[in-house]
Amino acid sequence: MTEYERKVFTIENMSKSAKAIHKQVFLKKKMPKGDQIKLTEKEYKVLKEWLLELGVE
Repeated sequence: MTEYERKVFTIENMSKSAKAIHKQVFLKKKMPKGDQIKLTEKEYKVLKEWLLELGVE
């Protein structure tokens, strides 16, 4: 397992992983995992806005 596969995201550590989150969600389309959990359009928008605030595109 990699560090990210074991990681539990919290408010305190998410900013440190922003680039990796962007890559997995928006580029590779691998997050969230599985078929049971899907982000809504609103959740994608909020996540994208948060990433932009951190300077991640």
